[in-house]
Amino acid sequence: MALYTFETITAPQAAAYQPSDRMSQLASVVGPKMLRQVAIPGTHDSGTYAIWPWSPVGIDMPAWLPWVRAADEAAGVEIGIVLAMWSIAQGQTFLQQLEDGVRYRDLRLQNVGGQMNFVHGLVSAPLSDLVSQVPQFYADPANGQEVVFLDFQHTFGMDDASTHASNRPEPAARRRRHWRRADFSPRGKGPFGVLTAMRPGAGARRGGG
Repeated sequence: MALYTFETITAPQAAAYQPSDRMSQLASVVGPKMLRQVAIPGTHDSGTYAIWPWSPVGIDMPAWLPWVRAADEAAGVEIGIVLAMWSIAQGQTFLQQLEDGVRYRDLRLQNVGGQMNFVHGLVSAPLSDLVSQVPQFYADPANGQEVVFLDFQHTFGMDDASTHASNRPEPAARRRRHWRRADFSPRGKGPFGVLTAMRPGAGARRGGG
């Protein structure tokens, strides 16, 4: 039995297709299938759209990097531009990604003094961006059947183990995802849902890709 199957859609369906509510439009195709049989559009390092060359170095990077950055910049070397070019993976906000049909989020989050920000080498958007933009997307009734996946791949500064994590490979148990449903309806009710996943123990590696 094939793990993946491919379906065709009619020309009128293709002409009317809008990425913002792709799941509801394709409900007759993807509805009967198991999740592992459906291709879910996603983005890598989804929260890196707010990184700039002058953004602070994240705690996911080695502790000596801020010192090297400061020394290089004092010598006139624009290392911040190089770091930003490496760190930025997305140029769209969470809401823009959702409106373009992206349903899976790869998220890396750091906590410094109670301030939660997405991070990938350099510090990016605050967690509040995600918390506000997902409900904003669902405020449109046309998006009521869309399902969004929030995968917190790495967390930093959530506990001592994550802050001082080494580069050793993580145990298989930490790599497993535990998906949980979270309702983002303004009233706590609604047909839609957000599936979130976090690694057990919230540990993370420094310098992850």
